[in-house]
Amino acid sequence: MKRWFFGFAVLAAACDPGEGDPVVAARKRQMQALDASLTIIAQSGGGPVDRMLAEIEARAVAEGAARIPALFAERRLPPEIPSRARAELWEQTNEFRDLAARLGRSATGLANAIKAGDFVGPLTQVEADCLACHRRFRLPDPNAKTR
Repeated sequence: MKRWFFGFAVLAAACDPGEGDPVVAARKRQMQALDASLTIIAQSGGGPVDRMLAEIEARAVAEGAARIPALFAERRLPPEIPSRARAELWEQTNEFRDLAARLGRSATGLANAIKAGDFVGPLTQVEADCLACHRRFRLPDPNAKTR
């Protein structure tokens, strides 16, 4: 697991996620951090050290979810800048904030479930909450391979 995390850190440091736009770069770094935390949780084992690390990462997801609305306070859209945010995000701000808050609550629930020793269901809920927001407010990846 250490090698994977080190590899991810090197890759993240080597990339400019916002391609020059500091607001978009901050958004992308936050989303990458959330993804990294969820990956660590998903790959954790059942030992006490793994559970402790997973709980810390789940709390980091909850804290990151609380920052999401502020990161999107300023409207930045393509084609002027490289962002996958949909315009609807700024038109439906209450829904966007509600989805971020829901992610925060489910991540807190996940941290509590990890502490109790069973977190498969709560992890699935956190992932579902991420996807709900992405489906609603994120444009498809133009570089994604289609079948």
